[in-house]
Amino acid sequence: MEEKLSTIYLRDGRNALQYVMSLSEKYRQIATEAIFECLRLGYPLNNMEITGKARELQRKRNAPRSIQLDGVEIIKKKIKRTSSSFSSSAFKASKA
Repeated sequence: MEEKLSTIYLRDGRNALQYVMSLSEKYRQIATEAIFECLRLGYPLNNMEITGKARELQRKRNAPRSIQLDGVEIIKKKIKRTSSSFSSSAFKASKA
């Protein structure tokens, strides 16, 4: 696995192995999977794409909703929308 990561380069010039090794140990596995998933989907390899894919993979596994990659903590927040707030925004849109 390390050999494969060392041949993959991110947009900022680092190879994927350097990127993964710069992360906390507990995030290395999910980040590695996210990198390969980004490659499979044809996404650019940058921190935003890798972090987004890692969050998505974690959500699918019912893992905690926060993940910290490359020093940036990203927290998935649920937005609670009531029917009254939804209908009022729809009402405003229909008036415009």
